[in-house]
Amino acid sequence: TCTLLDGIIEEFGEKCEITFARGCSGVGGETSREISHAVRVASESDLVIIQLGDNLRYVGEGCSTATLELQGGQKELFDAVAATGVPAVVVFTGSKPLILTKMDIEANAILCTFNSGMEGGRAAAQILSGKRCPEGRLTVSFPCHAGQLPVFYNQTAGAHHSSYPDLPGKGFFGLYPFGFGLSYSKFRYYGPSLEKTEFHAGESVSLRIKVRNIGEYETAETVQLYMRDRVSSVTWPRKNLIDFRKIRLVPGETAEVLFTVPYEKFSIVNSSCERVVEPGVFDLLVGSSSADRDLKTVSLTYVD
Repeated sequence: TCTLLDGIIEEFGEKCEITFARGCSGVGGETSREISHAVRVASESDLVIIQLGDNLRYVGEGCSTATLELQGGQKELFDAVAATGVPAVVVFTGSKPLILTKMDIEANAILCTFNSGMEGGRAAAQILSGKRCPEGRLTVSFPCHAGQLPVFYNQTAGAHHSSYPDLPGKGFFGLYPFGFGLSYSKFRYYGPSLEKTEFHAGESVSLRIKVRNIGEYETAETVQLYMRDRVSSVTWPRKNLIDFRKIRLVPGETAEVLFTVPYEKFSIVNSSCERVVEPGVFDLLVGSSSADRDLKTVSLTYVD
């Protein structure tokens, strides 16, 4: 097993001095002495890597918690370390989306590792050092606040507020939406284009889009394709993920991604419990996450 500390020592041990402090237990109890020690260590450092997240007591079936906040003194630990003014990177290790809103504002970076297994510490350290580029994308949405729940990208139209007056600009996507993930590189999308703007029963639809790596790292981008039925006879999600491609690009390289959407992907279940494709306009949305700001849209019409 390689813990995060093991990985950091392996990756950085010959390049800099590494000091470790426990910080807090993560399960409650007396933590002030541990936090005070961690603050002293942090204040004497050039950079802090602080690991936060779930404790095994709060993980798994039958372990529901009454809050999604970090527990066991972890919030207090982060606040105290952040107050030192030393640059801080948070490594979030957990089993579910917790409330990281304050960390999103005050931390210099957040690396989400979830429960990464026996080699997780080595993998995280290699990402922190820049040896490897982060390529993961979220399969869940992170809320800004527990009161914002439920937060998921494919909510039905009218089922949830599109914004909150006390969470301006966050909407129902939450802090980090489904499909979101940062990279050390940057990508630009060109297009998309459709082979046709009308389709009939049984016909598939092809969509093409070009993606260019405009950054300085060779890495992968996950190109995501969503579908929206503009008007349906029953309540249906605002959008659904219907396909994705993971492509690897070197700096300056451009790739064309082809999606072929089967006819059945445009179907819904009507009030008679029949799966049908209803005549009308559909949107295909393609981009780097489920958030509308990250998607490019083209429209086509099903003609019965």
